[in-house]
Amino acid sequence: MPKLARYWINYNLTKRFLAEKLFVLSLLTLPYIMKVKKSSLSLFILFAFCSTLFGQAPDSLVEQTITFNYQSSSVDGESGTAVFNLYEGGKAWEYDTDDGEWESATYQWEPTADKGEFVIQWGELEYVNISLSFDSALTGTFTYVSWDDDGIVGISNIEDEGTGDFVISSISESNKPPFERYFSDDFTNPSLTRENFHLGDGDQSQGITFEHNASGFYTIRGLFTGEEGEDDPHDRWFQVSANSLLPMNKSWVVEADLNLNFSASAPTTMLQYAHAALQLEFDS
Repeated sequence: MPKLARYWINYNLTKRFLAEKLFVLSLLTLPYIMKVKKSSLSLFILFAFCSTLFGQAPDSLVEQTITFNYQSSSVDGESGTAVFNLYEGGKAWEYDTDDGEWESATYQWEPTADKGEFVIQWGELEYVNISLSFDSALTGTFTYVSWDDDGIVGISNIEDEGTGDFVISSISESNKPPFERYFSDDFTNPSLTRENFHLGDGDQSQGITFEHNASGFYTIRGLFTGEEGEDDPHDRWFQVSANSLLPMNKSWVVEADLNLNFSASAPTTMLQYAHAALQLEFDS
C-alpha cells in the first residue's frame, strides 16, 4: 500500500477513534453533570427548608401582647398563664387571668437571632428573667427564673423557676387595659355584669363557683381552697376585680351597697368571721 494511503488511513482511524472516545466520554459525563446539578438543587432546597425551621426574634415588642403558659419546676408545680401588653418606653401592663387584675410594670428586651432575653419588673427587687427560643416569628418555648424581696434584709432571692411556651400577637381592642372605664351595675343583667367584673355566672376559681341570676343575686358557693402557690392557703380572702382602671389625676366616685347573706345550708358554724368590702388598689 502506498505510504501516503497508509498515512491517510491511520489519520482517518485516529480521528474516528478520538471522536468515538469523545462521544462516549460525553455520554458518561452528561449524567454525572446532571447528577451534580440535581444534588446541588437538593442541597439548596434542603438548606432553604432548614432555614425556616427556626424563627427570628423580633427587634421590638412594642404594641404586642405576649402570653406565657408556664409550668413551675418547684415542688408545688404551679402552672398558669401570664399576659403582658407591651408599650413604648419599656412600659408594660400585666393581666392576671385568675382574678382579672391589671398591674403596671416595666420590661427590657434583648433579641439575638432566634433567641431573646426578656425581663419584666414590678419593683426594685421583684422581677422575672425569661429566656425565649423562637420556633417561628410568633411562637416558641422559654425558661424563667423569678426573683422577689426576701422581706428581711432587702435583697432578691430566687422565688421560682420553670418552663413553658409563648405566643406573641398584636394588642387588640378587646385585650387593652380598661383605662377610664366607668360603669354602674345593679346585678340584674348577668351579661352586663360579666363585662363589668372578671367572674360571672358559671365561672369557677379556687374552689368557688359563681352563680348569678336576673333577680340580682350574685352568689358564691363552694369551699375556698386558697390561691395556688401562696404561703398561707388558709388566708381566706377572695377578691373579684372590676374591669376598670381609674386615673389618679381626675375626680371620680366609687359607690357600692355590700351585704353578706348566708343560706340556711351554709356551714356558718365553721366561719370565724366574714365580711364584704370594697377595696381600691393604687398602682404607680
